[in-house]
Amino acid sequence: MKLAELSESQYRKYFETRLAEHRMRRSGSGYTAKCCFHEDNNPSLSINTEKGVWKCHSGCGAGGVLEFEMKFSSCDKYAALTRIAEIVGEQHLNLGQQPEAIYPYTDAFGKLLFQVVRYPGKRFAQRQPDAKGGWIWKTENLKMVLYRLPEVVTAKNICVCEGEKDCDNLAAAFAGKVKSIAVTTSPRGAGKWLDDFALYMAGKQVMILPDNDKPGKDHAARIALSCFRYAQGVKVVELPDLPEHGDVSDFLKTHSVADLLELAKKTKWWRPEESSSASTLFMTPAEFDATRQENIRWFVEGLIQAGANGSFISHPKSGKSFVVLDLALALASGQKWMDFYIPQRVRTALVSREDSAGLTQVRKNKIMQFRNLTNVDLEGWLYINAKGLKPKIMLDYPEDVTALIADLKRYQSEFLILDVMRVLHAGDENDNNDMQKVVDIMNRIQSDTGVSICLVHHESKDDKNHARRLTERARGASAIAGWLEWVVGITQMEDQMPWTRRFECELKIAEPVDPFYWRIIRTPEDATELARVAWTPPNNGRRRRDEVTNGDPF
Repeated sequence: MKLAELSESQYRKYFETRLAEHRMRRSGSGYTAKCCFHEDNNPSLSINTEKGVWKCHSGCGAGGVLEFEMKFSSCDKYAALTRIAEIVGEQHLNLGQQPEAIYPYTDAFGKLLFQVVRYPGKRFAQRQPDAKGGWIWKTENLKMVLYRLPEVVTAKNICVCEGEKDCDNLAAAFAGKVKSIAVTTSPRGAGKWLDDFALYMAGKQVMILPDNDKPGKDHAARIALSCFRYAQGVKVVELPDLPEHGDVSDFLKTHSVADLLELAKKTKWWRPEESSSASTLFMTPAEFDATRQENIRWFVEGLIQAGANGSFISHPKSGKSFVVLDLALALASGQKWMDFYIPQRVRTALVSREDSAGLTQVRKNKIMQFRNLTNVDLEGWLYINAKGLKPKIMLDYPEDVTALIADLKRYQSEFLILDVMRVLHAGDENDNNDMQKVVDIMNRIQSDTGVSICLVHHESKDDKNHARRLTERARGASAIAGWLEWVVGITQMEDQMPWTRRFECELKIAEPVDPFYWRIIRTPEDATELARVAWTPPNNGRRRRDEVTNGDPF
């Protein structure tokens, strides 16, 4: 769909989303709001939702939704198009440009699965047939395959490039000159190779042609390691005389296919790097003691240790999403949390997939109001993946995990909150094998990025749960419980407002703090505070959370 074809309601939805903190008000045939690009005491932003245009009368600029998003997100026009599409509910938006090329991906029998569409400016989109003669501009749930797969299946020798254009150029150069060599690439660019692709290399000789840059070389090394287990042999062929970011298409401009094959013959067979040390898996007692860190680094003093993984566990609607949002804001700002001391600010990434983005925004803003924080205060310290506004992250989708790891590295994140466990994977939570796979993936995320992971998880419905340890109360298979190094349990104690919650914890690193009670409190200014309170169970009894039928106040 073209950007210019958006409806008035879609334009309105976009501006309402981006100006959620600035309250758009009807003014004549359009709207006014306080400008989000400068300190604005009086509304100086005019918006026309019929045409999708805006203007700041204080001089910040003017234009359409594309210019607004580029300025709002500090991104280029293609990233802006993607973000606008996510907000207004469109699968794909473009500027009306004609594609430069369309690359079909098929199964082994030649049936079309999806296409990669290349637009000017090296911008790519993916689409799959909708069985009605049209296209679905999303492939997140579609199994990825190698480019030119039917040729890969039948060939004895495989040449792996980075990008469909290079594949087509090299295949054209081979045509009529070289037999039994198939040319392929993995979809979605460098860093997106999947180990499943390597199965097609079983018993074949594989030649990998990296682009002349670090991502290209890292990508080639990843492919080589993946294919080494199955292939008859693997070579990574470094192409000479390439410019920075150059590729095999650049090589072919000044060299022949014979030059390429001669270069491949001279290249040694690739093998994984081997350590020269005879003892790499073990340390002596002295070496082990030398690695000791004298001081524990606490994210939350006495509760959450840097490098440790843990979980918030409770029944649904007990306030756990609220409390981890407050935790994320406290970590990112370095402020106290529930009277716990936070020694220093922590770069935090929050994946919030249970509640709607609108509810999360309301909660965030009310907590920030109490904490006297602005979005500027959190710049570079907090990143949010919200339900409905950003693509869903599935821990058992390799491409999602690869993207997540890349973002965590890009933002130098130290603490990752995954809310909530049940919507972040497609496995059976009662199957220990399924849950061990999820644990292995979370361990990989931590190993590759160094983040500590906080998992928001539901409590079992077992009637005798509260007599058991917190780790035993986690819903589902035991693999998750065995992975936890700290656990916080949240239990709602009352069935009428104001609701009191019980906070209790278990730690491996230190003695746990004593249980205490807390409430979500609205201040007279309509801000929100999470505060400890004194509370005595009525009649010395305790109400179970599964007796409660009411939800949070907002």
